[in-house]
Amino acid sequence: MDEGRLLLGRYETQSLIGEGGYGKVYKARQTSTGQWVAVKVLSLDHIKSRKRLDEVNARFQREMELVARLRHPNIVTLIDSGLEEETRIMVMEYVDGENLQQRLARGPLDIALTRRVFLQILDALAEAHAKGVIHRDLKPGNIMLSGRENRPTVKVLDFGIARVCAPVSETEARPLTQQGAVLGTPSYLAPEIVLGKPASAASDLYAIGLLMAECLAARRMIEGENSVQTFMKHVHEPLVLPEHIANSVLGPVIERACAKDPAQRFASVDELHDLLDELDCSEAERLGRPQSGPSVLPEKRHEPEEELAFASTQAMRPFSNEPHRETPKSPERTPIARHDSGAGFCATSALELDKPQRKTSSETSKSNDEEQPPSAPIVLLNNKPERAQRSAAADPSPGDRKPRASSNPQLRELEARAPTVQTNARIRVLTLILLILIVLVVLLFSLR
Repeated sequence: MDEGRLLLGRYETQSLIGEGGYGKVYKARQTSTGQWVAVKVLSLDHIKSRKRLDEVNARFQREMELVARLRHPNIVTLIDSGLEEETRIMVMEYVDGENLQQRLARGPLDIALTRRVFLQILDALAEAHAKGVIHRDLKPGNIMLSGRENRPTVKVLDFGIARVCAPVSETEARPLTQQGAVLGTPSYLAPEIVLGKPASAASDLYAIGLLMAECLAARRMIEGENSVQTFMKHVHEPLVLPEHIANSVLGPVIERACAKDPAQRFASVDELHDLLDELDCSEAERLGRPQSGPSVLPEKRHEPEEELAFASTQAMRPFSNEPHRETPKSPERTPIARHDSGAGFCATSALELDKPQRKTSSETSKSNDEEQPPSAPIVLLNNKPERAQRSAAADPSPGDRKPRASSNPQLRELEARAPTVQTNARIRVLTLILLILIVLVVLLFSLR
């Protein structure tokens, strides 16, 4: 259709502003009022199948009826419709702005702006869902932004493949989707739609979650080399958000909206709208930094020194089922350092050995009032208990150091058992050697 042509006797086309598989959209001027409008003209020249031709005509008629029924500030308004030389025409309000796809080509949106945009989108969807209409094709190209850059007005477009759950006319009630057919844009299709199940309000919520993430990253979250790969990613692969999005206040919101199971998503667009409405968009959130609140924060990060210590500890305990625990810091007690010489001692700590001597809180408070020298850590080397002296000047030489009798009954028991255990170990070794010699002698005699 040539530009400058008069349609329906009152709309003069000015320029082509959009084109799809089955139609073109022109910017046009209403000749009597000078009002700018968007005229959508159905294009059927390339369709050869009569069945397909009827289906496209029926979808166009259904879209006109739905847009006429869905009167909402965030849904594009139907102004007029008619036939021009047996070609269906739909006249809608003209939105002077750009679609979300064009906006994201210049870079991502901040959290505050994303929240403002999606509050309006959810308002529009709430109106549609309340009237039994599932959009089924939410994508950046179907979201129009107009007005100020930081406070845009949003319009939801294109209900051409919408699913009508509560039809009010014969056209709306007519099933148009063939059994097993998948309608929509692959990068935004919910897993249940890919698996052949009917679209629902939860399907639109899934697309909303992906659109939110795309606004914050300026790229699609799920995309394969072809449609089949993209479908499989929706069904089988978890959504991996960029770190700055996952750690933002919108991270948990997106993850819940994009749950594989529809039952795990938000119960309705109203629930999601109310949650977004209550979010606090501070300057930190606009910059995409992690913040407090209902965000998915990463686990505690170790400093480089801590990472090395953690890795070394885990490497030295390859067969341990116990998780790594940091050693508690105490000014008075430290764990027993133990050198195992085969005596079979159980690893324990100074606190465990001193349990019989533990004082009550009242006794501790009294003893704290008196000045007492600090208790030195117990060191158990080669099964000999010794007291490590803090002062180097008072510490005798290693040759003169004598074991001091312990007042702890558990330590005394260990001291008493040590010689017996060592003797038993020696007896077992000697017995083994003797048995080996007997076997060798028997073998020598049998060879002769």
